[in-house]
Amino acid sequence: MRCILLVALGFMIAARAPTLHAQSRPGNIEWERGDSPTTPPRPLQPRALENLVAFTRLLGYVRYFHPSSEAARTDWNAFTVSGVRAVEPAATAAELVSALDDLFHPIAPTVRIFEAGHAPAVPAELMPPAGAKDLKLVAWKHHGLGGEDSRSIYVSERIRRKLRAGKIPIDMWDPATPFTADLGGGVACAVPLALYAEGEGTIPKAAGSPTQAAGATPKTYTGDDRSTRLAAVAICWNVMQHFYPYFDVVDTDWPAALDEALTAGAIDKDKRAFHSTLQRMIAKLDDGHGRVSHAGYSANFTLPLLWDWVEGQLVITRVQEAGDVGGLEPGDVVLEIDGQTAGQALAEVEQLISAATDQYRRYRGLRRLAASRESEGVDLAIQDASGRRRTVTLHRTNPFPKLKERKPPVVHEIEPGIIYLDFNRITDIQFTDALAKLEKAKGIVFDFRGYPGNIGFATFFPHIIDGPAESPQWHIPVVRRPDRQAMGFERGGDWNLRPKKPFLNAKKAFIINGRCISYAESCLGIIAHYKLGAIVGSPTAGTNGNVNPFPLPGGYTVMWTGMKVLTQDGARHHGIGILPTVPVARTIAGIRAGRDEFLEKALEIVRGP
Repeated sequence: MRCILLVALGFMIAARAPTLHAQSRPGNIEWERGDSPTTPPRPLQPRALENLVAFTRLLGYVRYFHPSSEAARTDWNAFTVSGVRAVEPAATAAELVSALDDLFHPIAPTVRIFEAGHAPAVPAELMPPAGAKDLKLVAWKHHGLGGEDSRSIYVSERIRRKLRAGKIPIDMWDPATPFTADLGGGVACAVPLALYAEGEGTIPKAAGSPTQAAGATPKTYTGDDRSTRLAAVAICWNVMQHFYPYFDVVDTDWPAALDEALTAGAIDKDKRAFHSTLQRMIAKLDDGHGRVSHAGYSANFTLPLLWDWVEGQLVITRVQEAGDVGGLEPGDVVLEIDGQTAGQALAEVEQLISAATDQYRRYRGLRRLAASRESEGVDLAIQDASGRRRTVTLHRTNPFPKLKERKPPVVHEIEPGIIYLDFNRITDIQFTDALAKLEKAKGIVFDFRGYPGNIGFATFFPHIIDGPAESPQWHIPVVRRPDRQAMGFERGGDWNLRPKKPFLNAKKAFIINGRCISYAESCLGIIAHYKLGAIVGSPTAGTNGNVNPFPLPGGYTVMWTGMKVLTQDGARHHGIGILPTVPVARTIAGIRAGRDEFLEKALEIVRGP
């Protein structure tokens, strides 16, 4: 059955007479060049915000779903930066229609933009051309969002299908029934999701792309430029709007996030302030992989201590042995940071962090609270074990990250027959070399607190399973319509494991915490599903799946989760994570006594019958 697109605005098929403009029209955009002036901060007026929202929505529809050859060749960074300047001044819906039409016509001549309620006729060029030979239909098909990395599992492509006996293939859209949407600001659009093609190019062929016509060259963009900031928001918002796979389980008002980010980006004083705006925007996705990086804003230094949120307080868990640390001891409680309560300081930092669970947001927030780009002084109000209060001034001088929590050696026989393995540090070779000893062990503790980045799943799993085992399910979004309409998923890449000698028959315990994410959760998902041992500690990050980074103008890079991961049973993982079978929480008394309460509980379990 042929797919029928939404035609909510009442289009009619026009006569076969040409309706397209043969040449680029007056008022077409002037493309950005390397010597373009930097626009200063300026608040958005209400009408300007409506204009930019309408432009943003149409930008995504044309860039990712309108298959014209001209759109496929467009420099979207240059187009978007120029576009925000062109549409912002429109004072009425009619002026906005004109500005948008001037922008998009050279790359999408069959797209129609009009005042809401005044739908024009469908262009005759969206009907099969008479007498055409070798006629095909062209449309976008996205397996996730493809980019320039040919090694990525995510692929975006324009697919071609031949017409047979003049009939539209079952997996194609009818060009004459375009996708329609209300863009806001009194403006609507009709965007064909398929076009006829004869030879290499789609029909109709525009006079030339704006990039070619204007002779534009790549521009060096900066977040200090207001137009670049607004363009970066528009590009970023569209990626998530059409491709983020977790909006069904994340309670986020993404359209409102666009309004907020455009409003903030317009008045951000510089590129660093805008970095925070992008972070707040991505934080609304509740994606543990979600983050915004910039080469100029890396955290180079950190305080000479580690801390954790324990029993509702910020507690120091370790201090650097060498150097001046103001007499601080593990178990000291941090009451204030530079005059602000520790809770308030942490809450402010966490507003910039994207995470699917509170525990992972807290883990990243604690790290960020201690770190900085510069080596600067920090005043800490401290309460020690005796209840005495004092102020200590420390400097962020440690290279980040350097100090780590105390743990036993990577492979360590803690007591006769009980062996500890730190999966945050262990390598394939170290595990293989330890197999003979592990085979004879009566108890094994696998410490997953962290990220097992140096060992492959095929190295250790075959020795702890006694039958076939499968990984969690990975599903890549299949996107062919805007706004995630009818988003499908294609499953693939699952791990299929088989046992291998020697089998480690020892009693097992696996230590977890909120830091465990992604690959760690893939491994722990197998352990939980097949009940390979006790899972000790606190819930994990609840985020899994391959990341899909993309750049934004201004030197920013956005990370996000590009696929959906489910448990072996098809249940939700995102925002839940792996739950312990034996919950454990740190205590201030335990920290002051130098105890590792997670490890103690794991040892207690593997010692048992």
